[in-house]
Amino acid sequence: MMKKSQPILDKLNSFIRKLKIHIPAAKLAKLKNLTEKSANITRLSAIAEMLRRYVEIAESVDRLEIEGIYLLIPDRRKKKVHEELSTAFSKLDNVTKNLQQNSTTLSEVRVLFDGVISTYPNMKSRIGSSARVIGDPNFETGIVKIQEYRFTDMDENRISATECLERFDNDAEETTGN
Repeated sequence: MMKKSQPILDKLNSFIRKLKIHIPAAKLAKLKNLTEKSANITRLSAIAEMLRRYVEIAESVDRLEIEGIYLLIPDRRKKKVHEELSTAFSKLDNVTKNLQQNSTTLSEVRVLFDGVISTYPNMKSRIGSSARVIGDPNFETGIVKIQEYRFTDMDENRISATECLERFDNDAEETTGN
């Protein structure tokens, strides 16, 4: 998605920079408490925020009463593409925020990743349960099944891959005396 949308994101970032020149920040703030936000293109949350603000500014630009501002605003067809991008990046940003929570379990990570894959099938090779980044698919799947209390779904490979957890649990009990 990033590669396909990069030219659009670059143009929007340029547009936001032009807004800084042509529209006083105080005038933007009067509209909807808006301020321009250019993107740090390496951070998904910054891209999502830039797109969200762009969509809000584009909706309000007719009330700005600044000569020539319409020359900077993309046409309706492009606006629709920008709104769709904004929605997509916001969803992905929510996924990344959920992944960063300390309480997120591997089971929840798999649900989040599967959701992304259902929307963006080309991501399967990167975040699917058999992706290269998964060191041991049997271990990961075994942990997910344990976290979901689906012990009867465990085949021999997953049981073998997660045996070390039982040993770790026994070692912890011996150390604490419980």
